[in-house]
Amino acid sequence: MVALTMWTGFLPLWVNLLCVLPGLPPGLSWQIEAGLLLGSRGVQYEISQTMGPLIVEANILGLPDVGPTEVLPIPPGTLRVCKEEDACEEIEMQTFLMEHTEVTAAQFATCLRAGKCQRKDVLLYSESDFCNLGATGRRNHPINCASFFAARDYCTFIGRRLPTLHEWQYAARGEDRRKFPWGDTEPDCSIANAHGDEGRGCGTNTTWAVGSRGAGKSSFGMMDMGGNVMEWTSTIFELPDDDPQGETVPVEDNPRTKRNHMGGSFADAPHVQAIDFLCFDSMKAKNISLGFRCAD
Repeated sequence: MVALTMWTGFLPLWVNLLCVLPGLPPGLSWQIEAGLLLGSRGVQYEISQTMGPLIVEANILGLPDVGPTEVLPIPPGTLRVCKEEDACEEIEMQTFLMEHTEVTAAQFATCLRAGKCQRKDVLLYSESDFCNLGATGRRNHPINCASFFAARDYCTFIGRRLPTLHEWQYAARGEDRRKFPWGDTEPDCSIANAHGDEGRGCGTNTTWAVGSRGAGKSSFGMMDMGGNVMEWTSTIFELPDDDPQGETVPVEDNPRTKRNHMGGSFADAPHVQAIDFLCFDSMKAKNISLGFRCAD
């Protein structure tokens, strides 16, 4: 056990420091966040705090890195997209790969410890009880409170990419005209995790572990494409022509750029889980609904 003492007049949510812990390799960069000391070489430490001095008691937990989710092949075909009931188009889709579940908090933490994902692009449990990163018992829940940059960087880290809007819709719908990933049946808690009569998360007030509801899978075997968390896509949402500011879509890395995310979440009404329900936000958004899965 190692004790690090720092005097502070208040307890911040996180503290950055550069330190050398006895018995460990020198020159490591550490962050104290959400009850964890995140090391740059995949080592985690549990932290306790007391008022007055900030006392850091570090015990090596040795949490293992978690590899990427299995991908499933999505065959070529025709996607039917309807902006309105009488305004539909057919889009020819080529084959691609898609992760069959959403990226988990544990998987994202692996990227964070490796230094390939950025702390500023995600919120922790210490910052909101609804956020899964750092929450006890939610390592296998989807990462949420994640910006587009967090999603993009994680997918790059594992050698994949974010799906386009049409790829996401095709993986959810297939070639038929179904309204939801599982069919045309209105969602309930046996199918998907949404904000219904029971409240957020079907009354749990949170997400579920990924892949918890087999009845909600798409025809291609994709899990949780309706509910749990919304999922970022790489597609830019174009601003309307009558925008009063006359703005155009910002450049690729501008945080004000708005991109589509799809699928509804534990905090959204069931109708938001419809495949044609388009949502968007700025790339810097980190709300409780936002997560992702990767494609290839």
